[in-house]
Parts: sequence; C-alpha cells; structure tokens
Amino acid sequence: MPMDDLESELQQMIRNHVHAALTTEGIAREVPLGTGGLGMDSVAVVMLLLECEGRWGVAFPAEMLEQPLTINRMVRHLMDHRAT
Repeated sequence: MPMDDLESELQQMIRNHVHAALTTEGIAREVPLGTGGLGMDSVAVVMLLLECEGRWGVAFPAEMLEQPLTINRMVRHLMDHRAT
C-alpha cells in the first residue's frame, strides 16, 4: 500500500475515534492526537492503535506513547514495520 493511501486510511480511522468535527481537508500530520492537539483521551488513542494493529498487522510498542503521537509518527512506524 502506498504511503499516501496508508495515511488517508489512517486519517479516516482517527476521524472515527474523534468526536469533534474535523475538516475535510484532513488532519495536519504533526498535530498531536491527544492533549494539545485533537484532544483524544488515552483510551481512544489505545483503541486507535489496536485498530491499526488489526488492520495492518503492525504492533505499536508502549514506548510510542511516551511522546505525543502524530499521524507522521504512526505512518513512519507502519511503513518501517509492515510486512513486505
């Protein structure tokens, strides 16, 4: 799957987890998903990561949550660790 397609699908998954209205232009790649950004609580972020793990078969280590999680970080992780 090309990186742009992966990012688009990931953005839709995030929209499904965020209860606020988001623009159709997409979510900025460097906006934190949690505090100071989209405002997702920790449970919503973990649910999103589990959904991603199920969709792409790539585990997200707990260490990823030690820094603000962004679309850029998630896409890079998925691209680096997905099966070829």
